[in-house]
Amino acid sequence: MLSYTVTFLQELFGKDWVDSVVRAQDSQHPLARWYRENADNPVARYVETLAEVVVKSGRITCNPARLASKLKAEFEETLSELGYAVFLAKQGLRVTMEPFLPKAGPDLTAVGEHEYFVENKKVSLDEVRAAADEATDDLFDRLCEIPSRFGIVISMTDEFRAYSPQLKKAANKIEDTLKKLGEQDLRKATLYYFGPDDSMLVENEVEEPKFEFDADPGRLQWQVHLFEHIQKARLVARFIDVGAPKDRTSVAVHSLGSDPGMVQPDKTHLRLRGILHKKREQLPENSRGIIVLEISDLEKLGIDEWTLVSALYGEQQVTIRSNPGADDVETELNHRQNGFFAKTTRVSAVVVEKTGIKGDKVEVTREVFPTNNAAAIVLTQAELEQFGIIVDDQQLCGS
Repeated sequence: MLSYTVTFLQELFGKDWVDSVVRAQDSQHPLARWYRENADNPVARYVETLAEVVVKSGRITCNPARLASKLKAEFEETLSELGYAVFLAKQGLRVTMEPFLPKAGPDLTAVGEHEYFVENKKVSLDEVRAAADEATDDLFDRLCEIPSRFGIVISMTDEFRAYSPQLKKAANKIEDTLKKLGEQDLRKATLYYFGPDDSMLVENEVEEPKFEFDADPGRLQWQVHLFEHIQKARLVARFIDVGAPKDRTSVAVHSLGSDPGMVQPDKTHLRLRGILHKKREQLPENSRGIIVLEISDLEKLGIDEWTLVSALYGEQQVTIRSNPGADDVETELNHRQNGFFAKTTRVSAVVVEKTGIKGDKVEVTREVFPTNNAAAIVLTQAELEQFGIIVDDQQLCGS
């Protein structure tokens, strides 16, 4: 017998589901594995609590058979969706799960004073890396067969998808640079690639440039401009002399970042932005759309507030103003117009969700990032508070 109650799980999904998914000794479902590790475990108690709200509140409409199937096949993603439905119901909203079935559409509708459409997405580490892995294979095919005396470490953003025109043009530029370096007596160089007609080759450098900013206003402005330009590189190729010509070129491909050996938090915003753009298509136009991103797995990458703000509102930039004849300069921190919100009017807010186990409880935090796009439907503070804790203005920093 289970030492925790399954009363509401059984009422919602049926005894057969509980017996086959949770109780079965050979079940590999996360709930079954949790039980075998600790019969009185926080995850099962949390799921039972969610089921209780669905059964008793009268505020959540769902297809129990469909929900049971999803919870069995896609446990973590469905648990996030169910957890958010329960959260909204507790805020006094009436929630419908998968309201447009069998047609495609948002995961939830929530109705209060207005109707809101909610799309939920759990972001996993594997998903973050998947596109880069395919692009890596494509670059290997294009570059490894070229004889040279260099090894190349390539760092790039996820816009360079496998077999895309962007990746092909970038690979051609790398190949041209490889041939050019082979004709010169250079041991190392770095190519900063901004686009097919815009690149910069820095000779005798493979590390990221170190800038010591000058106090002179004119020189400072030039240095900041150069620094910001380098930061905009969508692909960076570092060429290192391996000592002797070889039949093949050694190529390593990593995500863009100061340490090419790992996915850097300051570039993860590009991947999050891409995921958000895919999910927005599930939301109706001219509506109060909400996207929930469950990013607990990305904690392993050290994801921080800067990453989220850059994904949603645009990358931060420094604007320098100097008055003629003045010794000092003024700086202002703001955002480039390349954030997710700037590109869509379907989304009124993004909710960032993190789930963890603290002691003997499952704890969930939900931060609400409101749109700064005046063309979208902008929610009031009271509306936003229904979806989580609103981030403060200091966190948005210039948005």
